[in-house]
Formats: sequence, structure tokens, C-alpha cells
Amino acid sequence: SYTFMEIANDILSVFDMFAQKNNNNIAIGHSYGCSFATYLAQFRQSAISKLILISGGAPYPLDYSSPLLNAPLCCIKLLKPILNCRFYW
Repeated sequence: SYTFMEIANDILSVFDMFAQKNNNNIAIGHSYGCSFATYLAQFRQSAISKLILISGGAPYPLDYSSPLLNAPLCCIKLLKPILNCRFYW
């Protein structure tokens, strides 16, 4: 598998080879590609005139990890009744 930085560096290399030199480039990202498009726009600001992001999802860090998500499935299933109950004040 590839890390985000490995793919991002490849994208920067390809962009540097094929991009127009006159600040007339448009970066378009869809889904996970939005992360790469924003990364590209951040590091090649002078070469990109427009940034188009389509269905990028929720704004959260790419290396997000939650201890809850790493818990065994049986532990997560134990939380379901608690989350489904209604709390009355």
C-alpha cells in the first residue's frame, strides 16, 4: 500500500512535468482526490488558478485514528444499547 505522502509526491512530480507554465492550471479532485488537489494547490499556488473539489466528504485529518475504531468489534457492539437508549431529563 502507498502512503498519502508517496502519492502526493508523485502527483507533484507529474504536475511539474505536464502543467502549463502560465498559472492557467485547474486542479480538480473528487472524493479522496480532494485531499490531493488541496495538497497540490498548497504547494503549487503560483501555478494553479482554480481549485474544484467534488464530494470531498467531512473535513478531518487524513491520518485520523480513533482508539474507539481500533477496539474489538465485540466491544463496539456493547456500546450499541447505550447509544440507542433515550435519555430523559
